[in-house]
Amino acid sequence: KLDQSGPEIAQDTISWGTPREAEQEVRDLMEQLGYTVNVGLSVFALPYETAKEWEEHTNHDGEYVEEAYKPDWSEADDAYMVYGYQIYEGLPVYHEQMLLGGPMKYLNAAVQAVRTKGEMERFTANFLYQIEKGEGQIPLCSFDSVADTVSEKLNSYFDEAQYEVTDAVLVWIVRHNQE
Repeated sequence: KLDQSGPEIAQDTISWGTPREAEQEVRDLMEQLGYTVNVGLSVFALPYETAKEWEEHTNHDGEYVEEAYKPDWSEADDAYMVYGYQIYEGLPVYHEQMLLGGPMKYLNAAVQAVRTKGEMERFTANFLYQIEKGEGQIPLCSFDSVADTVSEKLNSYFDEAQYEVTDAVLVWIVRHNQE
């Protein structure tokens, strides 16, 4: 099926603004920096209480580094996490590291930003492509054919579990070792 769900928008709001405002700030920044690709953005609220619970600093041996912890947390640390991917001809464009899926796809998202009350704390844009439309059409296999192949592969890796593919999303995948 075509992914028609659009970007995810945070259901929760935080103390200083709305998810839509955070999304628009990222779009405005991308425009100012000269990015001309269409992106789909997902926005997640991160209240400071949650960030404080998640804070973890370890050294290369896995030992906690106490002095690296933030001593004081407040509403000023409330943040929106913004993740995005390129869209081409209505379909998401994923680089091969985004194939992990689930929550892992956000860790490898092409666009990532953290917006707190005071400022844009972090912004990265990687794996955005200038895509040129080629000649001809790309033939697609039927859903049943793809579902059967994926089910067979999954079932051959696991002894006890049996998998049946019932849903799929059509996306562009950029493989960096191929043209």
